[in-house]
Amino acid sequence: MSKSPPRDDDFSLDTQPSGPPSSGPPAYVFPPGSDKLEGEALIAISPKDLAWTHRSGASLADALIMMVDDEELNIEMTQAFLQEAGYVNFTSQSDSRRAIDRMRERPPAVLLLDLSMPHVSGMDILDSMRADRQLRHIPVIVLTSTIEPQVKLQALAAGAMDFLSKPVDPSELALRLRNTLSASAYRDFLAQHDPLTGLPNRVAYRKFATEVLDRSSRSGQPGALVHVGVDKLGPLNDALGRSIGDQILQRLAKRLASSVETEVGGELSTSIHQPALFRFDGDEFAVVLPHVESQALAAGFISKVLEEATISFNRAGIDVFATCSVGIAMFPHDGAEAGDLMNKASLAMKKAKEGGSNNYGFFSPTINDAAAKRLNVAAELRRAFAHQQIDLRLEPRLDAGTSRVVAAEAVLFWQRSEGAPIFGDELLDLAGATDVGRALAEWSIEQVLKVVENWRRKGVECVPVRMAISIEQISAVEVLELMRGALKYGHEAKFFILEWQHMPAPEAMRQRELEAITELARLGFATALGRFGHGESSLAWLGRLPLSQVRLDAMLLRDFERGPKFALLFEAAIAFIQRLGMTCVVSGVTNLQQLVVLRRAGAAQYQGPVVDQPLTANAFAFKRLVMKSKPII
Repeated sequence: MSKSPPRDDDFSLDTQPSGPPSSGPPAYVFPPGSDKLEGEALIAISPKDLAWTHRSGASLADALIMMVDDEELNIEMTQAFLQEAGYVNFTSQSDSRRAIDRMRERPPAVLLLDLSMPHVSGMDILDSMRADRQLRHIPVIVLTSTIEPQVKLQALAAGAMDFLSKPVDPSELALRLRNTLSASAYRDFLAQHDPLTGLPNRVAYRKFATEVLDRSSRSGQPGALVHVGVDKLGPLNDALGRSIGDQILQRLAKRLASSVETEVGGELSTSIHQPALFRFDGDEFAVVLPHVESQALAAGFISKVLEEATISFNRAGIDVFATCSVGIAMFPHDGAEAGDLMNKASLAMKKAKEGGSNNYGFFSPTINDAAAKRLNVAAELRRAFAHQQIDLRLEPRLDAGTSRVVAAEAVLFWQRSEGAPIFGDELLDLAGATDVGRALAEWSIEQVLKVVENWRRKGVECVPVRMAISIEQISAVEVLELMRGALKYGHEAKFFILEWQHMPAPEAMRQRELEAITELARLGFATALGRFGHGESSLAWLGRLPLSQVRLDAMLLRDFERGPKFALLFEAAIAFIQRLGMTCVVSGVTNLQQLVVLRRAGAAQYQGPVVDQPLTANAFAFKRLVMKSKPII
């Protein structure tokens, strides 16, 4: 019996600190609960807490403070003031001509700069710093005896953060310096941390991974980059709102941090580096494992991650359940450059997601080649659609008993300049991975409407036309508006079959989407569930949607020949659908033996190469509706 995932209802995520922390532990992104984290190294703290820590001054004592002044006495006095305030790290330069080079050699945390100096003025140094990518973000406090307002404004406009007049009051200098360093540290924190989870972000991830890989190249110690992605976070955001998605990410950050923390100092560590967690991008987190001797060792860690990353909680009466999938890239086996390995781990994670939820996989060259090929094909598809090189074609669907044409299946067809054509479900899946998916979905609906209108105008005996609609590319609400418009222009609902594909889990479906599908059925459109048995199709949809048809995925028919168990599954699926009062359609029929099998199992309709290849609308009308050509029987 599988263990139910632990629930997280014992703490709230809405608390955000509004002032300095108490004397206890810092307030976490996740307020402390029964499963709070114990260590400090990997606990995600909020940016506000970090700012208050910096304002206390204790964490700033080691900041490198640079002083540039042509008067050595001024430098000595300023340093003495700051040493009394607790600062210990100083560097100075009395020759302003050497100031920029000195900062490049050892960039300071803050620069105390005099304006009136021979050779190179303080204003010139400010201008040079702002033009230098390495130095432009160093905060500058100007110290000068000049009291003219115009000079002060000019210095601030040139990038100075603060301005103090000489002679400097020691207390004011210490206060201004502390505030400047706190603001700079807070800015640096925000630049390298994710505001939602408080975890180090992609910038910090790349920097740390580079350090670990450099060390690995010298020591020969192998390791791994591990990417963890939430399964189907997009549909969950659409159905339940982005705030729920954010809570899932926050909870996952906490659980992953706990898993990683337990590995610190263990066999996945080196003498220099410990395992570390980062927020990579979107629904994706990353873990650097500095020392992994084998895939088996990595798999042990991944198994723990998959268990910990299963999330279940209730919000406002809604049960939320989420799982994760994991991809792993090993170094040096899969590469030794940070950017390349990060990409490979991400590819492995996406490939794992394709295999189903709560899954994991290691990177392989096959994955890389397939991803590159898919990327190239997707780019080709964008160009093909832009240049009107996509066609709408029709496949005949036959009655299993009489072999008469009872419907036409509209399929998108792309004859590539090189390689075999891509059409039907394969093209629909490919379009979903590009930014033309929505436009292509709208275009295909418009083309089907034109085909039916043309048939009726020419007096051709019409049959219903099935349109495959991916819920990931166009919403049911948008389809409802399009089909309402079609009815207003004289179309009849009986000539259209709306086949829904890529449906999310029922609990992740927005109520208005369900209402739109129900309204389409009420208007008289036949509604169907497509590719049943493929991927994560849910039995629950058969009871929740007003369906009149279900099309079995071709995989079920292909698997029939693998053994009695698969044959029983195929026959049971058909019987189940028919018992629910729905028409069962079998797709992808390629030979006579399969035709005999589906008839014996009781399927009502079928389509596939055994009948015909996709035809143009005119060819379909002539061959199948006018001449009524028979398929091979």
